[in-house]
Amino acid sequence: MTAAAAASRVGSAVRAVLRRVRSAISGPDAVRRADLRAAQRAYRPPTPVPARPDLRAAVAADSRLLALLAWEWSQQELTRQNWSSVLTDGAVDIVVLEARHGRLAGWDDALARCADMAIPVAVWVTGTVTDADTSWAEKVDQVFVDDDRSLAAFPGAEVLPPAVQPRLHNPSVGRPRQQAAAVLGPPVSGVDTGKQDLWDPGALPASGPEVSGYPVVVQRRSHAWHVLAALAGGSSLLTSSTEGLPADVVGNATVVEDEETLRAQLTAHLYQAELADREGHVLGRIVRRRHAAARRVERLAELAGRPGRPAERTVSAVVPTNRAHELDNVFANVARQAHPAVQLVLVLHGLRAAELDLRARAKAAGVEHITVLEADPSLPLGACMNMGLDAADGEFVAKMDDDNFYGTHYLDDLLDAFDYTDAGIVGKWAHYVWLRSSGAVVLRCPRSEHRYERLVQGGSMLLKADVARALRFDDSLPRGVDTDILNRAQREGVATYSADRFNYVSVRGADRTAHTWTITDAALMNRAGCLIFFGDPREHVDI
Repeated sequence: MTAAAAASRVGSAVRAVLRRVRSAISGPDAVRRADLRAAQRAYRPPTPVPARPDLRAAVAADSRLLALLAWEWSQQELTRQNWSSVLTDGAVDIVVLEARHGRLAGWDDALARCADMAIPVAVWVTGTVTDADTSWAEKVDQVFVDDDRSLAAFPGAEVLPPAVQPRLHNPSVGRPRQQAAAVLGPPVSGVDTGKQDLWDPGALPASGPEVSGYPVVVQRRSHAWHVLAALAGGSSLLTSSTEGLPADVVGNATVVEDEETLRAQLTAHLYQAELADREGHVLGRIVRRRHAAARRVERLAELAGRPGRPAERTVSAVVPTNRAHELDNVFANVARQAHPAVQLVLVLHGLRAAELDLRARAKAAGVEHITVLEADPSLPLGACMNMGLDAADGEFVAKMDDDNFYGTHYLDDLLDAFDYTDAGIVGKWAHYVWLRSSGAVVLRCPRSEHRYERLVQGGSMLLKADVARALRFDDSLPRGVDTDILNRAQREGVATYSADRFNYVSVRGADRTAHTWTITDAALMNRAGCLIFFGDPREHVDI
């Protein structure tokens, strides 16, 4: 062990002892809340890298909205003091103004300048509109409201719902997970107050962790912007108010109508981690994919005459196999993917394509795009993988095994992680293993969800295509190619991120010698794993 590693271990041990002392003196909930406040103070949001640098926007908004949009275009903050220098010929494609509760005063001269220069102006009304002066709406090109309740005040407006920024709101922000509920509003009666952190939405920071790292969020009054930010981080949602929330969020949340039901549901979500995790995982996927700031900018860009939606990212699934009896499993795994743009690159290792009727079988299973290669049986696995890599057309390359199970949103969720991390490789180090010889299902490395790791399970790797081609697999290795490429990636400064545990099962058959990676069942039941249940796990993980 190096001196640095030894010092790190000593430091960790000292911090653990101090935490136990603090817990004994102040109580565990007080310590947890203190740690949460410390994490918020220490949080430094990453520097924005615009997705569309050629699209230039001048934005006048609070710090929350400025932070969300800054990742989507080349953005200048517009103020009542600097507008005359910002709004010059050819400098801006669109102006976006936020009108909190419908109020927009002091911009008449700037709006006149925009009209003279034919710069489109969009106003995004956030918050409920009550008695605001709305006469300014006639002077702008388009009014958007974040809640359809505001349409009465702005009859010609369009609903542009609240948004999140995955780079700021995601499952890796706010960890370690707070073992309590974040309650937006008054506490829930009959539930341990030590398990309820009360959040005043008016006092929340405009950017940063916000309400993050909780297994469950309780919305007692409508605070859609804060709630969506929490859901993007993987929280489940209990709500007594659906106003302002998108329909697809409401459809996957737990809606309660009375205090007794709320109390029962909150107790269940607090003490049954699997319940909260599963609901939070689905809600996080929905919010980050459908309600990201990028989706809102698509509509705003149309006003600037700059429409455009990013094309669906393409994935090449490279599957080497020497087992003809697993081919139908391969076709089923690829056809099952919700992600639409998938090319199957099937590398037959010692098998003959002419004898297997592959294209007809693939089409019957629902696989639209297939490339078939034949590799000599003498070639090592690393060489087979490189053959597949050379034939891959996708922007991303997935290494998939022929005998594992890949759920419906397997590729969707791994692609999603590239949107909020700096990883070149994404996979699963926390993952389920099905020991078919005994029926046992083991969750390995459960603490390794949503964090950077050195290794991920080899059959779960998704690599950016340029990263895969730069590293390549070792042509000489018959096994261990996954660990080798991951180790080399780390040495080259390529980050590897371990995502969630769902939608993937490593299947260990009764014949252990049939696997490239041989390991006994007992060896998988060690302190790095947890025996979950006995039986078929495929329905359990496919969410």
